[in-house]
Amino acid sequence: MPWIIYVYEGVEGDEEGRPRLINPKYFGDVYDGQEAASRLWTEVLDYLDEAYDLDAVDRVYINGDGAAWIRTGEKIIPKSKFALDKYHMHNTS
Repeated sequence: MPWIIYVYEGVEGDEEGRPRLINPKYFGDVYDGQEAASRLWTEVLDYLDEAYDLDAVDRVYINGDGAAWIRTGEKIIPKSKFALDKYHMHNTS
C-alpha cells in the first residue's frame, strides 16, 4: 500500500491565491502492516527531532482519514493529536 506523510509549517497563498505548503518535507513508499507504519513514523520523528526544537513545540497535528497506520503517529510523535481531514469530515456517508 502506498503511504505518504508530509510535514509542513503552515499554508499560505501563492500568486494565484492557491494554497501552498510552507517548508514541506515528504516521506513515503509502499508499506504494509503495523511494523512498517511504526518504521515510517519513526523516520518522521527523527526528521522532526533534527529540524525542530520539539521541547518548544506545543502541538503536532496528524491530519488524515483515520486509518490505523495514520493513527500510529499519535503513539510515536510526542505532543501529537489526530484531526480528521476536511474531506472525510464532510463525506462520511
